[in-house]
Amino acid sequence: YDEEEVCQEIKEKLGMIPVKLGYQPQGMFLANYCIDVETRQAILEYKVDENHVYIYIGKDFKNSSVNYETDRKELDTLIIDTNRLEIKVFEYEDSLKQPYYISSFKYLNTYYSIHGMLEYDEFIKILENIGMINA
Repeated sequence: YDEEEVCQEIKEKLGMIPVKLGYQPQGMFLANYCIDVETRQAILEYKVDENHVYIYIGKDFKNSSVNYETDRKELDTLIIDTNRLEIKVFEYEDSLKQPYYISSFKYLNTYYSIHGMLEYDEFIKILENIGMINA
């Protein structure tokens, strides 16, 4: 999929500002996406090797499919100066005891969550280079 076209579609159908990934690990690509006008959510699935990164965008966090609590460990809070974002980073374990990371933030009344099943350093690099597409 073409990221620019998908971002434009999100803006047009949902009226939300998509996330721009200023850094992507080598080989990372947008593999799939879903825009649900009824629930006002978008999900983008990126792949890099055997790993996945998911980006959730929505207006209603409380009713979102990504609003759940499990055992987690807060690892970090990043401050991204470009957009004045404060992004909390949590570590979780899947059923095979493999770690994955989840971050979330709010920007202009829209909730964003990024889930990454990849190396922690790569996940942080992605977050440190987030931009918001206003155009």
